[in-house]
Amino acid sequence: MDFKYQARDSDGKVVKNTISASNRDEAVRAMRSQGLIPITVEIVTGASSMGRSESSRGLLATMQRIGTVPNKVKMLFFRQLATMLQAGLSLVIALDIIEKQETNLIFKDALIDVRKKIDSGLSFSKAMSMNKHFSQLVVALAQAGEEGGVLDSSLDRAASILEKTEAIKRKVKGAMTYPVVIMLIAVGVMWVFLTFVLPMFQEVFKQMGIKLPALTVAMIDLSEFMKDYWWLVIGGFIGTVIGLISFGRTRIGRELFDKMWLKMPIIKGVAFRSVMTRAMRTLSVLVSSGVPILNGLEMAGRVADNFVIKRAFDVLIEGAKRGRTLAISAFDAKVFPPMIIQMIRIGEESGSLDDTLAKVSDWYDDELEQQVKALTSMMEPLMIIVVGVLVAIIAMSVYGPMIGAMEQLTG
Repeated sequence: MDFKYQARDSDGKVVKNTISASNRDEAVRAMRSQGLIPITVEIVTGASSMGRSESSRGLLATMQRIGTVPNKVKMLFFRQLATMLQAGLSLVIALDIIEKQETNLIFKDALIDVRKKIDSGLSFSKAMSMNKHFSQLVVALAQAGEEGGVLDSSLDRAASILEKTEAIKRKVKGAMTYPVVIMLIAVGVMWVFLTFVLPMFQEVFKQMGIKLPALTVAMIDLSEFMKDYWWLVIGGFIGTVIGLISFGRTRIGRELFDKMWLKMPIIKGVAFRSVMTRAMRTLSVLVSSGVPILNGLEMAGRVADNFVIKRAFDVLIEGAKRGRTLAISAFDAKVFPPMIIQMIRIGEESGSLDDTLAKVSDWYDDELEQQVKALTSMMEPLMIIVVGVLVAIIAMSVYGPMIGAMEQLTG
């Protein structure tokens, strides 16, 4: 069978031709024996067979191409690409090697798209900017690396910042997992009690013919409501969740929730430190990579993923446009703590803003870890109290009438 291919010759030029072989692997081996580096190798077929090939991709492969690309996949890609460039491989060859071993089909398609755009004459950063799976942050780092001739170092920094961002998310999720799981278990236990256990005791209470305590009566009424209108309870819960998610995606809702996270008594420390760590680390990496300060401030505010902090970075951007120092603008924003303002002032005066921002992000990272531990320690007794109250309600609802009946008999 015939294969249509694109390859690079020893001079680095793109060559297009066809080759005959029994299968694709044999075609690749034949091309390599001629000193060619394969870029794409496709079977030459008619329109009808192409349609059959496309339809025979399979449901599994189609499902695997639905969704987003995890940060850890991108992190590994940039780390591998930086290592290969440092080893002396060309960008196209390195992309070709990584693409062939990539197991995430969504990201594999993205790499193929980027490589084809590079073959058409675009730069690496421009090719990434045209693909939705690469953020403006990594595009800016790649562009700065290309302009400064240090693409490998910039890609390594991109991998590092993605790694740090993922670590922050894991810390925050870890702090919230325990209370969420406990609350779900508590709600499940209460549901089982109201819909299955209490109705059985209700028959016993009727046979005893005693006056029921107010708590037991209230629980029985709630049980009967849940049995008769269970669909309304479940529908109301699902509708509330969907409504909150939809509202949170609006500008007003996003602003409201972002303010709430930063003011909620128990979690505000974790929320603020996680946001500030991401923003300051991003700005530090961008400044050290040679990205213009205005672009760096804009991306840092976006990476913060919080409307309040983004608005504070907008104040910094407007101040920088008017020639004001970042420290003065940070003070006017009324969001940044005095420690950050002082560190920014020191960095500007000493000409080492990237280093001071990196120290700030490292400090907040340590603070975040301590805050997460403190939050977890605080949540444990609170969850015990919540579960204890639920157990007490269940126990008093069941044993209250029995105790009352025993008192009547002994009285």
